[in-house]
Amino acid sequence: MIKGQALSREQVVDDLELYCAGTDTTYSDVAKAIGQSVGRFSAWKAGTYKGNMEITTKAVAQYLETRNQQREERTAESTFAETKQSQDIMSVVNFCQVKRKMGLVHGPSGVGKTTTLRHLMETNSHVLLITAFSRINQSELLSELLISLGRAPKRQSKTRLLQRIKYELSNSTRVIVVDEAQKCGFEVLETLRHLWDVTGVGIVFVGTDDVVDRMKGRAKTDYDQIYSRLAIKLKLEKKVVPDDVKKVLEASGVSIAKNGLLKFACELAKRQGHFRTLSNHIEMAVELARERGAHSGAGVLPVIALEDFKNAGRMLWSED
Repeated sequence: MIKGQALSREQVVDDLELYCAGTDTTYSDVAKAIGQSVGRFSAWKAGTYKGNMEITTKAVAQYLETRNQQREERTAESTFAETKQSQDIMSVVNFCQVKRKMGLVHGPSGVGKTTTLRHLMETNSHVLLITAFSRINQSELLSELLISLGRAPKRQSKTRLLQRIKYELSNSTRVIVVDEAQKCGFEVLETLRHLWDVTGVGIVFVGTDDVVDRMKGRAKTDYDQIYSRLAIKLKLEKKVVPDDVKKVLEASGVSIAKNGLLKFACELAKRQGHFRTLSNHIEMAVELARERGAHSGAGVLPVIALEDFKNAGRMLWSED
């Protein structure tokens, strides 16, 4: 529906039917969402309602606009581009899963580590992704592992939790991937090392270069039992190549045929934050394109122009 255009019940009904046909949404779901009875909603849809149809028409149009915008946002956020960095990360995880090894991936923020790991978790049911947080302890790690295994973490001692996890992982084809591994203390890393020794499950530590500094720093003797077991160590580089930037743009639904857009995006990806910075600009550019009415249809990303990217840059980097 174009802004400023009078609402037509027939057009809104057509839009509704298209939306429901392309999603798992029922007409009853829509009626409930806009606070109307199924009977009244059905009568409005059929054109037989005796009351004020304009109220329902506006409510349904608003519902569709909101839902389609949410779908667009999810499309922009959930896209995955198989860059050189992501390919390397997936190769390490696959190696550790198949060969039942321990591995380490480390590098700067914003090069696609977390995005790649989430993609792996969504596409490989054998990947157990744990995201560490500041001062995570052994009990919290074990609870996170149980949740990843689809088991409810009951109130049990650490010994009992560990036994349950060993039972689940023994002779399995699982691989444990720990994101933000630089936030793990010695106790957590040692617990994971113990799980690998006992069950043979593959384990991959992923984080910033701080995780290596910790293992090879002043307390390196404490970490020798862990570091010496790492069969593969991958250091991700900061270098951003145009081909990878092109893949990120295409995966996000952005046409690179626009004059100067690829060059501008490459400059963005070289900033601190790299691909995360580029993704933030894409999301903002999508919103700016939507606001100026550059829309391609329901559930489709707006047509993004170079000017949208430049305006997004001015907004996101206003301190510059």
